[in-house]
Amino acid sequence: MKGSGKIICGILSVSFLMLLYVHGETSLFSISYGIDAKSKQLAKVSEEYRRLRFEVEQLKAPLVLENKMKEMSLELMLPSDVRVIRVPQMPAGSQPQLRDENNLPGFSNSLFRALGRWVDIAQAKTDR
Repeated sequence: MKGSGKIICGILSVSFLMLLYVHGETSLFSISYGIDAKSKQLAKVSEEYRRLRFEVEQLKAPLVLENKMKEMSLELMLPSDVRVIRVPQMPAGSQPQLRDENNLPGFSNSLFRALGRWVDIAQAKTDR
């Protein structure tokens, strides 16, 4: 009876290790079936993407567009008169008139500046 405790402890240890092994194998099979299903789904979606991309390229083709324009009786042509409007550049030293945000009436400027600095610091820390 003295050695029966060791035998029972040994049997329990071996049983526990076998249980862990079986659990690991069943988890492995379950994951492998999940991977197989996802790979089939990926193949299906990638084939659909390839088909749709080909269809889009076909619809963008100039010959197809010309045929559609003829079917819809659109008589498009290049413009005969081209006008260019020049926008004057500002002199190098001048700046446009902007509203001064430092002089907000009725508000505490120091509070807004501190809040703005805090937001800038928070944004700087999150952009990694």
